[in-house]
Amino acid sequence: MQVSKKIKKPKGLSLVEILIVLIIISTTVISAMSLIINSFIEIKENEVQDTANGILLSATEALKSPGVIQISGLSSGILSRTTGDFFSVTPNDSGFVLTYVPGGESINECDSDSRYLFNLRENQQTIDQACLQVKIIDRSGLGITKYEIEAKVVYNFSGKTETNSIKAFRYEELEFLQL
Repeated sequence: MQVSKKIKKPKGLSLVEILIVLIIISTTVISAMSLIINSFIEIKENEVQDTANGILLSATEALKSPGVIQISGLSSGILSRTTGDFFSVTPNDSGFVLTYVPGGESINECDSDSRYLFNLRENQQTIDQACLQVKIIDRSGLGITKYEIEAKVVYNFSGKTETNSIKAFRYEELEFLQL
C-alpha cells in the first residue's frame, strides 16, 4: 500500500486582496496626516491667542498696580466719569506709556494705520500686528477712589479678526506723569 502525499503549493495573494490592503493603509495614513496637520494649526492658533492675552494681561496689571502711570496727551489730568477716556499703549523700559486719544471709540479691527497699533516686542512676534486700547473711567465717589480699566486687544490671524478684552479696577489714586 502506497500512501500518496500531495504537496500543496501555497497560493499567492490575489490582486484584489493587495488592493484592499493598500486602500486600508492609505486611508489610515491620510487620516493620521489630517489629524497631525489640524493639531499643528490648533497649536499655532493657541500660541497666537496666548501672546495676545499676555499683552492684554501685562498692560492691565501695570495699570492696576500702585505707582505712577506715564501718560501723554491728557492735558487736564481729569478722567471722564461717564464715557471714559481712550488711550493707546506703548511699551517702554519701565512698563507702558499711555497716549490719550481724543474722541476715541472702541476698536473692532486692527490695521497698520490704527492709532492703537501696539509695538510688539521680539518675544511676541507670533502675531503680525496687534492693536491695544485702554479705556479708563473714573468711578470714584462717596470717599472711595475707584477706576474702571478696560483693556482690549484686537489682532488678525488666519484671515480672521480676533478680539479679547479684560476689565479690572484700581482702588488707588491715579498719578499721571505727563510726558
